[in-house]
Amino acid sequence: MFLIAVALLAAAVFIFGKRRPPAADLASGELQQPNRTISNVIGPQLIASKTEAVGTTSRTNPPAAIQTNQPQTQVQRPTAGAQVQQLAAQLSNAALPLKERKRAARELAQACSDDSVLALKQALANAPASLQAAIAEALGICAHPEAKALLASLLQSQNQQVALGAVRGLGNSQSSEAAWTLVGLLNDASRSVAFRAQVADALGETQRPEALEALRRVAHQSGSDQAFSESVLGGIAKFPFDQTRSFFETYLQSPQVDVEHRVAALQALEQTSGEVGDLLIKYARDPDAEIRLSAARALVSGEERGSLGKPIVELLNESADQAVRANLYRALAFQSDWDLQSLWPGIQRETDAASRLAGLGLAADMTRRSQSPEMTAFFNEHVLPELKNAALGGADFETQMQAIIALRAAGTPEALAAVDQVAKLTKNPKIARVLNAKK
Repeated sequence: MFLIAVALLAAAVFIFGKRRPPAADLASGELQQPNRTISNVIGPQLIASKTEAVGTTSRTNPPAAIQTNQPQTQVQRPTAGAQVQQLAAQLSNAALPLKERKRAARELAQACSDDSVLALKQALANAPASLQAAIAEALGICAHPEAKALLASLLQSQNQQVALGAVRGLGNSQSSEAAWTLVGLLNDASRSVAFRAQVADALGETQRPEALEALRRVAHQSGSDQAFSESVLGGIAKFPFDQTRSFFETYLQSPQVDVEHRVAALQALEQTSGEVGDLLIKYARDPDAEIRLSAARALVSGEERGSLGKPIVELLNESADQAVRANLYRALAFQSDWDLQSLWPGIQRETDAASRLAGLGLAADMTRRSQSPEMTAFFNEHVLPELKNAALGGADFETQMQAIIALRAAGTPEALAAVDQVAKLTKNPKIARVLNAKK
């Protein structure tokens, strides 16, 4: 009886933990709600830092298996030697898709045994260049002496694809020896600019202090190729921001650095880790429009969460740059120290379509986060109709999709029903295909 009760309880948790299905289609296409105003509905509300992707839903884990007295079947696992043999056979099998052979190479490198390294060495003899490059890249994660020797030889390959695979392998190894080898290649003027750009990216992967110092020196050299400079700055941005703040502050302030390179530095900061928000907000006020936009975009892409709401709202109140404003609305979705009540009047006054849609999307995101009846009612009355109209009659495919994404982000039954209506009523065949494909 106890086991039966446990089973029934687990089943109930599983059933009732599931997400409710969306509401049925709206019959009339219009949402009737009593009039409400932002001041008496929302009030100061904080947004938690963003932890889930737009359109995703949480799922309860299935109930744990109930133990029985039935005998358990013993699964025979292959030995390490047998696994290496299987992987070696896959790697050398020309009939298999290249993707599977590359996977086998990575797993052999992870095993990093005498036999697995020998299998990788033997496969190199008849492998096409793309597979040789993948093997070279995989060798970097293996500290076996023979793996290091193979990687060094592949670095000297006359085939650029293979040599670049070896460069990435050196980056994967994250050893001091590999970093110094890459530093030498970075400073080798006989190598092509494109090759040295890949070296700069690999140096960032090493996370070694000697690599960072070499990248800093090269970044400050005048007359650098723009694409090469972007790779060098990107390599520097792979390091935590507390190690690179002084470099970026100096670089962005230097009179010798032109606008293009300053933009490249801000774009690189989109990928960095650490508290970079204060620097980005500073340059979102820059006199140059390209620099302002790059800084605002980096605010959206950066990792910093939760503490920039107030300065971003202040910047929204100051900035007349519509492209910047649209990105600032998007950046606010990741922050907590602001409230929609103070921001809503500004969203209502937006005349630029992109900025207004970004503001409405922010309200949709807050609706899902809040899950309060008052916020849901406000969204359904004031925000949903405009998003639905944009999804049906937006100026282009991108605008229509952004509105649809916002409706899905809100997650209310009415918003999901509106998406279903858009799928039926849209005159844009691309939108119809996207929505119907997701059903």
